[in-house]
Amino acid sequence: MEPDNLDPAASARRALLDVLGGAGATPSQTIDVAIDLDEVALALSAVLRPGLDPVHWLVELDELAARCLVPTRDGIMAYLSEQGFGGVPPQRRRWHHSCLDRVLQMRTGLPITLAIVAIELGRRVGVELVGIGMPAHFLVGDPSDPDWFADPCNGRESLDRNGCRALLGRLIGDRLVWSDGLLAPVNKRQIVLRLLNNLKGDCSRVGHEIELARIMSIRAALPEFSHEQAELVRSLAVFN
Repeated sequence: MEPDNLDPAASARRALLDVLGGAGATPSQTIDVAIDLDEVALALSAVLRPGLDPVHWLVELDELAARCLVPTRDGIMAYLSEQGFGGVPPQRRRWHHSCLDRVLQMRTGLPITLAIVAIELGRRVGVELVGIGMPAHFLVGDPSDPDWFADPCNGRESLDRNGCRALLGRLIGDRLVWSDGLLAPVNKRQIVLRLLNNLKGDCSRVGHEIELARIMSIRAALPEFSHEQAELVRSLAVFN
């Protein structure tokens, strides 16, 4: 692993693993309620973008929430669309679209990162929203209404289950047999793990070897990815 005295991202990595649980922990030992999605996502950004000030972006989220005049689930999603938040075309997708600070700055990102913005905005205005781990496209849901969903890339119109099924069909065709279980809410730890999966894939491109090594050093410390030790060793060769 990159030596801490040479690694400006070391403190962010330690903070992230303190919340998620390091090597030897099990997912059940991590209390999901203790995970603040905004802080964890920004700690992950700081691992990849050394020198990042998470407090600045937490304040940005606070100010964004303060300007939301309709504190309802539909009001939040419409507000984010009005503020210019939207998805990035697949051909332009890069690792920084998973970084919460860049999404807040550029107003574009992956569905899961946009969902984190919506969830955290809702928390600030007293509206509980949850992540929906549909394959191929992450959604936002309402824990009190199992038939309401929103596409964080286009939040102006809510979706029912048929709308979600149609969306998945447009994205991947008939390659996956539909079931309502695809619309199950996911907890905050699962959201972070999916972020890490996206980052691993996007950092695997040529030219992002340092970012990949930093992501692998986090993944290898988590029990869900304990099988990736060999990949970690290969990725860390960039620091030799």
